[in-house]
Amino acid sequence: KKISVNLYVSRDSIEDVDYLQSEIQKLLNHDIVQKRENQILTGTGAGNNLHGLVYPSDPVARAFAKPTGFDKQQGVGNSTVLHAALTQVMLGKDNNFETGYMANGIVVHPTAIANMIEDRDADNAFRKHPLLSQDGRTFNGVQIVPSKYIDDDTFLVGDFRQCKPFVRRNISLKILDQNGTYGESDVLTFVVTFRMAFFTPSPHDYAFSFGTFEAAKSALTESLG
Repeated sequence: KKISVNLYVSRDSIEDVDYLQSEIQKLLNHDIVQKRENQILTGTGAGNNLHGLVYPSDPVARAFAKPTGFDKQQGVGNSTVLHAALTQVMLGKDNNFETGYMANGIVVHPTAIANMIEDRDADNAFRKHPLLSQDGRTFNGVQIVPSKYIDDDTFLVGDFRQCKPFVRRNISLKILDQNGTYGESDVLTFVVTFRMAFFTPSPHDYAFSFGTFEAAKSALTESLG
């Protein structure tokens, strides 16, 4: 699929070389990277979109399910959910080619990390899961990656070595002077594009687990009845 971002610049501003250079660097080092991240996580696969790891209709990642043998508990928090998801990825499916994955990444919304760090008990005292690092950057030694492109109640845990990105055409920069009425306004359009493929070979979809924290906590909570 082709991923592209645009920048609109008046011809007069080109004379400000430092400004223009900084804007182009932003396109190359920030904007296109952010769009790629969004596509890899949530691309629908339709039209000019990558087939992402997490999206409603047909995600690559497997939906979270309580691992067999993982005991239900009371007072389940987000950290326990991540622990269970790591275990689900490790167990995979019971055959030679769909099991034994070791997760190397946890993707959550930045607020999810903040809420785990800020977790408090009924007496307003801080409490922290023993596997969560002090700075919230790792859980059980697995890197936690914040992303604004995943919902604030959603988690993705996986062995990201099992998904395959391939760059089909390197980043290119084009300058257009005709784009709608922009040409008449003496505005130039800078277009940064590149083409990439992204897929997870079957059966490695079992290397990923995703779900909502609330649904997962419900599945892991022991009934008082």
